[in-house]
Amino acid sequence: MSRHYQHNHYLWIDVARIFAIFLVILNHVNEQINVTPITGKTISIEFLGRLGVPVFLILSGYLMINRDYSNKIMIKKFTKHNLFSIVCSSLFWTAFFSVYSYLVLANGDTDVLIKNLIFQQRSSPQMWYIQILPIVYAFIPLISVAKKTFPRYLNSIVISGATMLSIGSFVSAYTKGSFVPFQWNMSGSWALVFIMLFGSYLDHISRSKQYTSIIIIIALITLIAFGFLVYKSSKEEIMASLWYDQAQIFVFGSLVVLGIKNITTICEARFFKKEVYTHFFASLGKLTYGVYIVHYIFIFILLKLLPPISGIKSTILITLTTLALSLTSVQLVVKIPKLPKFLFLTK
Repeated sequence: MSRHYQHNHYLWIDVARIFAIFLVILNHVNEQINVTPITGKTISIEFLGRLGVPVFLILSGYLMINRDYSNKIMIKKFTKHNLFSIVCSSLFWTAFFSVYSYLVLANGDTDVLIKNLIFQQRSSPQMWYIQILPIVYAFIPLISVAKKTFPRYLNSIVISGATMLSIGSFVSAYTKGSFVPFQWNMSGSWALVFIMLFGSYLDHISRSKQYTSIIIIIALITLIAFGFLVYKSSKEEIMASLWYDQAQIFVFGSLVVLGIKNITTICEARFFKKEVYTHFFASLGKLTYGVYIVHYIFIFILLKLLPPISGIKSTILITLTTLALSLTSVQLVVKIPKLPKFLFLTK
């Protein structure tokens, strides 16, 4: 692999990470200030914000599933440097936010504290992702080996699985849960693993106009179906149904990644030739996991200091301020000498 290829490769990934964390924060701010009442703008922002997590998952699948796990040395390296770090991070932040909720947020309920500590409930909204990542990571070597050993079988799983899940989710939503045709759902860790598996095919898809066109067509179909669903259902029902495993969310998430990959590559060749640009985006990109961990703290602080005003402008302003504060705080913390790398997964 040439140096130029690595340069292009990592630049678009860092840009995608930064954009994804912006979407995540946008979504969480929207859920705090634009839900009383829920409007069409609330749903639109929710739709955009939900794309953030699939983008992260696609990137993880792209980077990690395509590695070589065919020998003990590679498995040992993955276990030590990736899986072990994720486990330690999950345990540490579960304990931290459990105590934070008990002391700082004045929860004061010992039973709640214990449930938070043993993963029975979430001490902070973003903890669902942090706590489930160790399970997801444990599947990565198995998926990688299966992809190389049984490519047609795995491809059939992706195609048939995506079709069943997409149709099933829409039918369930249209019937308001009275008819769920497929019990094979995407809840929990399986949802994340499935999206990561798609990410591992990203290079192949981005090089093929045919596959890219298919994804665009599927995205348009799901968008039209979602439009009918919005027309048919109440805004409250739509808000409750929007999740990362919904067809319109992970399909459009894949389009976001493909778009960033292509646009960044073009811009790098024309405008971002200097190493300073790569270093800038790389320095921010490696902080995104840490930003995800701490951003809710700053959202709550900002909402206490500044009485929230619903609307797009207010949402974007709070989102950008939260992003800036989170990036700055994580950047300062990671400079502490001998700080364990697993805290914010900086390498």
